[in-house]
Amino acid sequence: MENEENTVVEEQQNEAPVTTAPEAPAKKKLPPFAVLAIIATVAAVVLALTNMVTAGPIRELAMKDLRAAFDSVMPAYGYEEIAIPEEYATVSALYVAQNEDNSVKGYCVTAAANGFNGKVAVTFGVDVDGKITGCKVGDGDFAETPGYGARSKDAAFQDQFKGLDAVNGGSFDALAGATITSKAVLKAANDALKCVAVECLKATPVDPVLSFN
Repeated sequence: MENEENTVVEEQQNEAPVTTAPEAPAKKKLPPFAVLAIIATVAAVVLALTNMVTAGPIRELAMKDLRAAFDSVMPAYGYEEIAIPEEYATVSALYVAQNEDNSVKGYCVTAAANGFNGKVAVTFGVDVDGKITGCKVGDGDFAETPGYGARSKDAAFQDQFKGLDAVNGGSFDALAGATITSKAVLKAANDALKCVAVECLKATPVDPVLSFN
């Protein structure tokens, strides 16, 4: 019996102690609002970076189109931007046209008004005597109806503005069958020419500057 007891004791001593591995702590999950906030932040950063990359080319393209419009109404050696006072809300561009010796050749101005299918932009060249040297209707966003308002881009319509006075006024023929577009051109033209007369020529123009025949 004694030998059996000793054997049992030895076996118990030789058995390795059994240990239980501690349970891994439960992973904390982010609440839904935190996940949404992270997604929104990442999206905002990506959008900001995209805007930074594309803003330059878009601005260059816009300036190229603006320069082409100016060249069509008053070709010049260079154009220098003039600050536009806040009261001219419809005027988007105002530039002095310069000769090669930096002398003033005239002024270029663009304004827009609501037409039938969107904004109708009108660009004028005005010399130092206040005479209109050229008119260009429309820009990259022009969407007036073909055969109707779109005829405002025809040379026959635009050329009738040449020689009109930005200070003493004048009149032109509206487009038959395109009343809304014609009124948009009229408003944009009056806003643009008033801006040039007051801010560039330092004159007080008649009101309105232009009207329909």
